[in-house]
Amino acid sequence: MSVELILIVILIAYIVLLQIQLYKRDKRIESLIKQQINFKDLTSHEEIELLISRLKTFPHDSIIKPNKLFEPEVQDFLFRDVESNVLFAHYTKTQDVAEIICREGFRFAESFYKTAEPIINDKLDLGYKHNLRKQYGNFIVVISISKHIYDKYTHAIEQVNAILNVEQILSTLQPQLNENQDEVYLLPPQFIKGFINVETGEVVPNLNYKSTYDSPVFATNIKTNSSIH
Repeated sequence: MSVELILIVILIAYIVLLQIQLYKRDKRIESLIKQQINFKDLTSHEEIELLISRLKTFPHDSIIKPNKLFEPEVQDFLFRDVESNVLFAHYTKTQDVAEIICREGFRFAESFYKTAEPIINDKLDLGYKHNLRKQYGNFIVVISISKHIYDKYTHAIEQVNAILNVEQILSTLQPQLNENQDEVYLLPPQFIKGFINVETGEVVPNLNYKSTYDSPVFATNIKTNSSIH
């Protein structure tokens, strides 16, 4: 048998092996998606089409990792007070960082929404946002702020014509510049509900958590940033 023929046979065998691996991967993805999302919750053809189009944008390696996000205990921790609170998720790579945030609060530079994702009690929405943020780590720090507090300071910002996000007003740290000359704010630990390890399903509540926390510093922040004199 010539060398060329041997190489052709090897190449064909390699292509067949790749096709088998791709088939197994696709079946694995399909199985995991069915485990994570209850299709009884998809009430219309449009919702199913939306799910399919979103899944096409997901990196395959982020889908096939172990995921306990939709376990009942995790869902209960995330959404048991969703009617009264505004919720956000911040992803981080290590448990040490998650624990520091629970103790000290959540630092963010300029825009809160660069590293914190608003979440609602909707599996399709949560699954989509999770796969967008998953690359930043397996630990989800849950930020939960009372709607009463959130609305109170939203209204206060409107009254004084301040150009700020609510989260900047809810900072207990006077803005400080980082190495990029961005202003850094600190959301107090009372607004940190705890964190979740999405690979193991472990839930760690924050003992400092109090979503209705209202510091006198917040009112001072409003006065400091008021454009009405």
